[in-house]
Parts: sequence; structure tokens; C-alpha cells
Amino acid sequence: MKKIFVFFVAIFFLNLRAQYYGNSAAYVKLGLEDANTLIKAYTQPANQILIQSLSGGQFTVFNKNGHKRLSIGLQSIYLQAPSSLRTYDLNALSLQTVEPEEPDNAEARTILGDSLKTVTIVSKKKDLFGRPLFSFESPKGSGYSGIILPYLTMNYYLGKYGVAKFGFIPLVKVPTTDLNMFMLRAGYQQDLLQWFDWFDDEKYDLSVSLTYGYFHGYEHLNVTPEGVHVNVSMTGSHTGPYDNQKFLLDFHSVGLGTHFGWHANEILTLYAGTNLSVGSALLQLKGRYPVYESAGGLISVVATDIDDPLNVQASAVLFSFEGGVYFNWNSVDLRFDLHLGKFAGGQLSVGYKFL
Repeated sequence: MKKIFVFFVAIFFLNLRAQYYGNSAAYVKLGLEDANTLIKAYTQPANQILIQSLSGGQFTVFNKNGHKRLSIGLQSIYLQAPSSLRTYDLNALSLQTVEPEEPDNAEARTILGDSLKTVTIVSKKKDLFGRPLFSFESPKGSGYSGIILPYLTMNYYLGKYGVAKFGFIPLVKVPTTDLNMFMLRAGYQQDLLQWFDWFDDEKYDLSVSLTYGYFHGYEHLNVTPEGVHVNVSMTGSHTGPYDNQKFLLDFHSVGLGTHFGWHANEILTLYAGTNLSVGSALLQLKGRYPVYESAGGLISVVATDIDDPLNVQASAVLFSFEGGVYFNWNSVDLRFDLHLGKFAGGQLSVGYKFL
């Protein structure tokens, strides 16, 4: 069960970390400002997808008869980046120290792009012969164009006072890694039509909802001079310490939803609505990290240490349309909806009502 929760989301985080470590020597050379700019462009679509996923898909059918107030289940939302967000233009980043080797070949892959193509990036400074001082390849994409966010849900029906909703991924460790993650989500939905006598609130719902979502990932790292192998120009010699290294991820999202529902019969409900998600993302590498060069493969010399090398902040305001069907058979409910907007996708949830 834990693997179900973390596999698809972990693809994003693990690929990010791998790409940073793989290019860490080049990032030190080009400077942390440019390095953070490059990572921000690389992760942008995935950051936005998670912000929308954390507070989207808010519709729930009201239990107006007062029976079986508590519902537990599993919900999964999938959103896909459009083709325009699977790449980014290196020329548009205003990088200070590097540039694409070929100005007409500057389309690099984001983390949700393919993993087959890279762009050669070179230093703007040249040696006496006009050659770049260093070069490296742009980060590869993960090969996945979207992200699935599955989580456990719990809804408590408050009668005419609405529905209190909760979602969570328990604290779990990604298999074969030391990366931990968890998610919390809380929301409230209220039906407006029940307060007006001239509406048939047994046939229709017009609801508003407010949702907050938080996602956190962390890993304690142990990157020492003996465990790193990259090539840089030696700028000094330092030894540490390296005992306070962390990989941190924090996502916050607030969503405001409005939905109209039509109860075709006791089993089937059709609904449509909108959702506005506003959120932020913070990706960090904290602590001191050694970067050193290998001399002929026989000995290694510490070249430089970098402190807190990654601090990427991003935010997003995302609007989407949602619509779907809701089936209610006695104690079991099933919901499927589609999302249309900057990121398109779908959502599936199944729940069991009792008490």
C-alpha cells in the first residue's frame, strides 16, 4: 500500500535530486543564482501540478438524510503538463554566466519532459583560444508528462452544516531510498440552496468549498568527500563538517471551489464547477556539501564546499473547470471527474460510508 502512495510522486522528487547531484560541479561553476534559476525552470510544471492537486477536486455529494455520516476511502488525481510546459527556453532565462552552445538549439527539457534529449550548456567566459571554460548537459526529463497524487480520504457529514473533509498520505519512506514524505489536506463544503425555500434542494446542490493542502518531503543526506565524484576547477580546500545535510520540499495550496450538482436519481449525480488554487513551493538543499576533483582516478582532492546550494521558491495561481459523475450505492460511493485548465487530467475516488 505504501508503494501505491509514493511511487508516482517520488519520480518527481528523486529525479530532481539526481539531476542536481549529477550536475553539481557545473552548478558550482556557474554560480548558485544561475543554478537556482535553472532548477526553477526545470521543476516549474511539476510544482504547479502539485499545487493544483493539493486543493483541487473538492466536490462531495451531501448526505442530507442524516444517515451514515462518516465516509472513508481512497482518492487519486492525475494531472498532465501540456507539451508547451515539457520544455523551456534557455535563452529566456537571462542566465548570467552560461548560455546554450548553439543559440538555435536552446530548448531544454523540464522534469516532465522526455529523458532522451539534452542541450549542451557552456560558460560565457572563454579561454585564450576562444573555448568555453566548462560545459555540461541540461537536466534530463523524467520521461513522465504528468503526476499522480493518491491519498486516503475521510469525510464527515454535518447535515445542513455541510461536510468536513480530510485527506492524507501517512509518513512513508520511498522504497530503496531514505526519502520520506507525507501530505495533509483539510476542507469544508457547504450547500447554499438549502437556505432558500424556493429551490428544490433535494434535487440540486449549489455548493462552495474551501480546501488547504500541505505536502512535505525530507531526507537526511550523507554526502562526504569520499562519496562524491565530480570535476571542477580547484578553488580552495575545505574539509567540512558535512553532518547537517537535508533535502527538503514544502508545498502549500489553498483552493476555492464552486459546484452545481443535479441528482438524477438516488444513485446518480451529475456535477460541474470551477476551482481556484493558490499555492507555493519551496525546494531546498540545506547544509554544507563538498565538491572535489579526481586526479587520474587515483587520488581525490577537495576543491570547494558549498552551503545551502539549492533554494528554489515558486508560486502559482491556477484556475480549472471540473465536472463528472457520482454514484452512490447504499454504503459505497464512486466518483469520477475530469479537470480542464492549464493542466488537464482526471480524478477517481471510492469511499465506504458507515456510522
